[in-house]
Amino acid sequence: QRWELLSVYHQVKAKSKRQFVVISGELGSGKTALARSLRQTVEQDGGFFLEAKFEETGQESTATLVMALSDFCSQLLTRDEATIERYRSSIQTAVKEEARILVSLIPNLKRLVGSDYGNAGLAIVDGVQASQVAKRNKYVFQTFLQSIASRENPIVLLLDDIHFANKSSLQVLTTLVSEINGVLFVLTSRNDESSGSRDVNDTLKKLVNGDDVALHQIQLTNLDEDTIRFMLSESLMLDSENLKTIAQLIHSTTKGNVLFIMELLRSLQDEDLLQFDETSMQWICDSHMIQAAVDAKSVNDLYKYKIGELPPRVQETLKLASCFGSRLDPCLLRLLVGENVQSCLSLATTRGLLARDEITGAFVFSHEGIQQASYNLITEVSKRSFHLKIGRKLTRKLDDKALESHLFVVARQLMLGDSSVTENEEVAVLASLYLRAGEKAVEQSNFETALLYLRHAVNMINDDLWKSNYELTLGLCNAAAEVFYCTANFDDVESMVSAILWNARTFEETIRARAIQVYTLSSRNRQPEAIQIGLETLEKLGEDLPSFPSGAQVAFSMWKVKRLLRGMTDTSLLRLPVMKVSRKVAAMQMLNLIWLAALYSRPLLAAAVAVRMVKLTVTYGKCAITCVGFGFYAMLLCSGGTNIDEGYRYGRLSLEMYDEFKNEAWLCRVSAAFHGCICTWKEPVSKTIKPLDHAYRVGLGTGDIEFAVLCASMNCWNNSGRYPLTRLVKEIRSLAEQFEFLGQETAVLFLRPLWQMSQNFMGLAKGNPKVLTGRIMDQDALTAEVAETCPGLIVWIRCYCMILAFMFGDFDTAESFSNTAHEIYDHSYGAMDAAFILFFETMALLAQAQHGKRGRVAAIRKRLKRLRHWSKFSPLNFLGKQYLVEAELAIVTGDHLVVLSKYTSSILLSREEGFLMQEALANERAGKYFFDRGDETTALPFLREACRLYEEWGGQEKVRHLREELDVLQISLPIIGP
Repeated sequence: QRWELLSVYHQVKAKSKRQFVVISGELGSGKTALARSLRQTVEQDGGFFLEAKFEETGQESTATLVMALSDFCSQLLTRDEATIERYRSSIQTAVKEEARILVSLIPNLKRLVGSDYGNAGLAIVDGVQASQVAKRNKYVFQTFLQSIASRENPIVLLLDDIHFANKSSLQVLTTLVSEINGVLFVLTSRNDESSGSRDVNDTLKKLVNGDDVALHQIQLTNLDEDTIRFMLSESLMLDSENLKTIAQLIHSTTKGNVLFIMELLRSLQDEDLLQFDETSMQWICDSHMIQAAVDAKSVNDLYKYKIGELPPRVQETLKLASCFGSRLDPCLLRLLVGENVQSCLSLATTRGLLARDEITGAFVFSHEGIQQASYNLITEVSKRSFHLKIGRKLTRKLDDKALESHLFVVARQLMLGDSSVTENEEVAVLASLYLRAGEKAVEQSNFETALLYLRHAVNMINDDLWKSNYELTLGLCNAAAEVFYCTANFDDVESMVSAILWNARTFEETIRARAIQVYTLSSRNRQPEAIQIGLETLEKLGEDLPSFPSGAQVAFSMWKVKRLLRGMTDTSLLRLPVMKVSRKVAAMQMLNLIWLAALYSRPLLAAAVAVRMVKLTVTYGKCAITCVGFGFYAMLLCSGGTNIDEGYRYGRLSLEMYDEFKNEAWLCRVSAAFHGCICTWKEPVSKTIKPLDHAYRVGLGTGDIEFAVLCASMNCWNNSGRYPLTRLVKEIRSLAEQFEFLGQETAVLFLRPLWQMSQNFMGLAKGNPKVLTGRIMDQDALTAEVAETCPGLIVWIRCYCMILAFMFGDFDTAESFSNTAHEIYDHSYGAMDAAFILFFETMALLAQAQHGKRGRVAAIRKRLKRLRHWSKFSPLNFLGKQYLVEAELAIVTGDHLVVLSKYTSSILLSREEGFLMQEALANERAGKYFFDRGDETTALPFLREACRLYEEWGGQEKVRHLREELDVLQISLPIIGP
């Protein structure tokens, strides 16, 4: 079995598929010992053997991963400086802004990456999608673990007692095993029919369904009588008669359990029934006396007898220690036992009941069975009172700072024993402590632990507590509602919100609950209800908005806001006083909450929300959310390429307002508005790549996952015509994996059409390259799937089909798909997607006009006028498209004298800003034009360059199609590329 384990480890080093091992067996079968046998080999190879244990309390995955990664940091800090620096560099490069999250969770990581990182805590109702933070943590841990793992210096991660892991932890494990190379996951699990074991089995089935993960199961069974006899003969060298008798006796007593065998032999030695004779240099015994001794005790009581032989003070110490889990805290035990605790622990260690951790020096129970035997010394009827006594004593003796350090431990003890507490005064004290523990868990993004404490505290609430401790009870219900939301316990959110609305003394005291209610309804795809509650709250805050504003109403409100802004410089806006009216601050928060829900379902309402946020700022002063409001307002001004200068001005102002407050919770939203949409109306798109990537990273850190993935997606959309297809597809694939990991399925959905179109150009379509069907998506199936839930995506699918049809020469089909393109460029907030779609729609119309359908010319001129307007603001983004359209229009109108200069200008401008696809298309269209004119000498260089550029772009299918067209025309071009 050890050789099998070593073989799997070497497969990890040999760059085979991802490997994980499950060692299963009964309690005491040697699972952990077998796993630990890898430690020496791993460390000799320069790797790390990390270990974490799941406790029976079902701790959340974060705590277990923190334990393992803390172990890594401790081990790394003992290595040489060159090794430390190498890992430090790798970690800092990989985790970037997310380092602050890791530092907040793994304190000793500060010694590796430094301490210049802000607080990673999160204020849920400030507009951050806190429900995403657990997903964020999974991503951050995955990134960190991948940064330290390599096949050359592999990591073995032992996760002991996986059967105690909760479902959340198993989900994290599934992702880590599936995604990370260079790590061998070794799990130990008991053989039983518990729910935990069933959950583990379900997880294993999911993992082995994929082709990239290999599962190895090692089953440890009890020893048979012959094996026991061989073991005894090798180690004790007993005479054959005694050997056979004792082997039979041990087997019948222990059932072959390795742990019990060893403990039974130790017990016999301690009782002098098994002695080593130095004269004969062998072990001697009396099988009859051993038989009598074994008959007098149960094997299950071996630990009990062993503990019972210790002095009473040591027994009491072990009883107390067993209440805290497998690891002991000498500081807490000293408060409970007294100053002689160290001697008690040392004696227990000498007797083999405790062990010392090699890295940290902490005391741990040598085996789970010893901890359980120690705990069973407490009678069943007194266990609750025993825990309560521990909790009360620690609460009295710990000062506030020490209590904060041990808050979870103390709260856990009280929680296990507080069912007997009935006095309202003590109930309030306990509820306050549980609230404090829950809030601390939220700060650490440990939502399952927070749920444990806050749900327990909520169950203690009664009418008397509302009356006697109103503020405590209100705070507890609000905190519980938020954590219920973060853990998707939506029915419990409704229950808490109802309790708050019923018992709150003022309307202001319900706002926090109303905000979480809006979040909850939005998460359940109940946007109309979320908007309605938001609007009702706004009305009570004095900010009435119509549920379904008309275009005229929005235009009138914009006119009024523009009047308010008239004459106000950027400096005067930045010098506005801080908003002090609490109701208006609350209104700003609520407006921010409903904006995205409104954008998806009621765009005019989203516009009204943005306008109102600006109006409130100008009237009452600025707050942290003001930057978001001005960002939304600037997007509105730029919509469809109108009011570009004004929108750009307020977009820049939103960045300055963000800089003033420096609340990173809002960076993703401001950056999505400015760098993703507004900036490219005036600045080269290449300047937006780094800011959007930075915003994505920060958003993962703050928990604003929805806007973080929007920033990352915008980079792909905005640069789809610039990046080589191999790079674009690689980036989309990487983002899709991350988005799925973060639970952002909708974001993946919106990437699929662009992804599949790119695959089609690369020759990876399933059949017809003009149809968006292949490995990534099925055009008809996806269209049917989102027909009712996401009609906007259908418009994009049709536009990508238009582009494919045009690029592969099917101009009738391209025109048929173009009839919805205006829905994008008329209302798009972003410049690049608007221009991309407008350009290809116009090119499709031009192709038809060149084939005799001159009725399209008026529509073409109308679109060209818009493109010329945009080019004045950002020539590097739009002028290359304008010149290409003008060249094609000149062909239609017969103005052949300007055609060459227009094509040449388009090519040069496309090359300057890196629009690779556009440059290739301009060369192709120029070459075909001159060939049709009979000027093959001029045509050939353009066509040759088009093929070269399409090759460079990665469009193998487009190259093949172009060559087929040229073959028909009997134009011969040299083969380019492999």
